[in-house]
Amino acid sequence: IPSNRYKTAEFLPHKFETKLILQKVQNPHIYMTPEVMLQIRLFIEYAGTDEISWLGTVVKEGNNFIIDNVWLVDQEVHGSETEMTHQGLFDFRKRIRELENGFDLLNRMTFWGHYHPHNSTNPSGQDEIQLKELAEAGFAYFIRGIFTKNGKAEFTMWVQESKCTICDVPWSPINEF
Repeated sequence: IPSNRYKTAEFLPHKFETKLILQKVQNPHIYMTPEVMLQIRLFIEYAGTDEISWLGTVVKEGNNFIIDNVWLVDQEVHGSETEMTHQGLFDFRKRIRELENGFDLLNRMTFWGHYHPHNSTNPSGQDEIQLKELAEAGFAYFIRGIFTKNGKAEFTMWVQESKCTICDVPWSPINEF
């Protein structure tokens, strides 16, 4: 804070080139069990020409993230968007809590997947809003998957600690889990 007591030095701004340097980050890899892949295929067939969403549980092993279960949630669906309602999410969490291992499942519920019937894995504005809302639930990470009928799948991961989004995370099926 300049005052009469201190004489300010003359500094001139320059052309700023801000950079983000991540220290030796190991890239994540997402895996899906065969059961999850089959369930997602059934969700897509069921949806027809409407978008549809589901939530899933993830097991983290190092930098590997294994999606091991998925469930449909009450939602509003249309041809161009899907929105899980607050009431739908509340009812879903209540149903899961009642299961024998419900609290463990809820603590691992860090995956949101949905289907784009127009065969593009590009996220919509609503997709970005939904990911932000889900990621802000206090998890260390959250994964979004966008799937198409013709077999495309693309994953985005939000990492809370570094406040960064990792786009197009590599994925593959896992045979044994």
